Parts: sequence; C-alpha cells; structure tokens
Amino acid sequence: MQRVLLLQKSTDKDDAKEHDIRKGYRSLGATASAALQSKKLSDVEVLVSSKVAGNHLGVFENSLSLANYEFVFKKQPDESEEKKE
Repeated sequence: MQRVLLLQKSTDKDDAKEHDIRKGYRSLGATASAALQSKKLSDVEVLVSSKVAGNHLGVFENSLSLANYEFVFKKQPDESEEKKE
C-alpha cells in the first residue's frame, strides 16, 4: 500500500521579500515532517514540481531534515529499547 501526502504552498506576493519566501518553504518542510511522523512512515519519496526553484527546494529539504532529526534522535527512548541495552 502506498500513501500520498500532497503539499501545496500558497502563491507568493509579487512584492514578497526573499526572507518571507524562504520562511514559507521552511514552514512547509516542518509540516511535511510532522505529517509523515504522524503516519509513522520511515521511507518516503518526494516529488517536486519543476516550478520550485532549486534554492527554495534546498530550504524545504533542510527544514524537513531538521524537523525529522529532532523527532528521531531527540525523542525519549521506549521502554523496550531501554531493556535491549
């Protein structure tokens, strides 16, 4: 079974500053990470529209990775994991 998570970013204003655009992609990355974690998925494929600029894709990927890192490596160990050690 394959699940699909569709994320859409709202259109940026014509006078939007680069900082605000990057902030939108950071927010989208964190949202994606939270949604994937709630589904307890560990293996995903990310498909991106060609309309997304490469530097903005990097911002999204960085945010996704950092949010996932905090979840995976900073969470409290389960009791079953503690017994194994």
